[in-house]
Amino acid sequence: MAPNIPGFVYDEGKRKYFRIQPDHVAPAGSKYSQSAVAEGKWRNHELEDRAEFRRRQARHLVQRSTILKLHPLGGIFGLQRELGSHEEHIDTTTAEIWAKGLEKKDFIERPIPPEPEKIRTIRNLIRDPATGAVAYSLDWSESQRGGNSPQYRQARNYHPGSSILPEIDNTVSSVIRLHKVNTIWDSAAGPYIDKTVFAVGNSKGAIAIGLVGNTAQTWEQKCDWPGDEQAAETLAVDFWGPDVVLAGMRSGKVRMWDLRSNGANVRFQHSTCVVNVRGLDQNQILVAGLKDKLCIYDARFIKTFPQSQQAEALPASRPVHTFPTYRRNAFVYPRLGFDVYKNFVASGTEDKKVQIFDLHSSRELAVGSLAAPPTVEKHARCLKFVEDESTGDGLRLLVGNGHRIDAWAW
Repeated sequence: MAPNIPGFVYDEGKRKYFRIQPDHVAPAGSKYSQSAVAEGKWRNHELEDRAEFRRRQARHLVQRSTILKLHPLGGIFGLQRELGSHEEHIDTTTAEIWAKGLEKKDFIERPIPPEPEKIRTIRNLIRDPATGAVAYSLDWSESQRGGNSPQYRQARNYHPGSSILPEIDNTVSSVIRLHKVNTIWDSAAGPYIDKTVFAVGNSKGAIAIGLVGNTAQTWEQKCDWPGDEQAAETLAVDFWGPDVVLAGMRSGKVRMWDLRSNGANVRFQHSTCVVNVRGLDQNQILVAGLKDKLCIYDARFIKTFPQSQQAEALPASRPVHTFPTYRRNAFVYPRLGFDVYKNFVASGTEDKKVQIFDLHSSRELAVGSLAAPPTVEKHARCLKFVEDESTGDGLRLLVGNGHRIDAWAW
């Protein structure tokens, strides 16, 4: 600290002494006039007094224990462990940089040729992270003059480095047929290694189906929910652990169906029709609906409704997070793409765009550069995040763009 010299003031920025000038001599607005120097000293004393008050006040408050700062089960780590938010995620700054650097590239070197008499659409895809092989479903229809076009569906697989797109042999897979079901809205595969189980959301509720051992025989388990068929219509399903199925309904209810006891309770009520539901961790659930409603609910803070009110209209539950810029107003069928990976959420829109959100900040990420952002020519019916640590390709977003599969990557 510079020593105090009478009649002079020390400027910290210029690191020099300046003579204090009388007010009637100093130019207007000078920092070295008698009144300006006096006001600066008064402000410094005020700041010092406030700092001294905060130090004295801190000594009289309860101090945080050191063990809570250092022990892995205490402090912020213990809080993250309790909230279930200690899973691996990408920080917000990295997420924004990744989204801004996305460019559209061809994922399959030789895409499906668009034939004039056929209309093809990629509906869904799955990918093996070990081999990079992709299996996807393809809907196509033959255009006819005057009358409805017949609809077809086939499955194909693709392996990196291969220029052919062979059709999956139906003799290898098992065909599972549902009984007494009018419309199938959504399906989800169970997180099992030793058995095959699927949850299917349909116009009459939800059904769990699977294979008996390694045979071609199937079993079927239906959940009987109170109310009429319209109230039981399930538009979205997802496995929340190995034994619980999340069921999002047209009425906005979200049920938790335990496959072991075949019991299901309404845990919360979304404000609109549910079109997608995903379990984020052991506590939080992401629900996408209409009227631009995308919310995160915490199962620990939601009131459980009594069995007598299960079939009634319930008040909307309060979410813990909302996404203000999410856009979805109409139920489009075939449904638009939707996928969740770590703290990323990708959703297709009705105006042929793709939105990407950050779960931790609830903000929409700007995708691509402003000059040339990646686009889709048709509705994005299929979205899938993939990451190859072995090949070094990094995180990519596969987008079903009509009859093609695009990769949005760096």
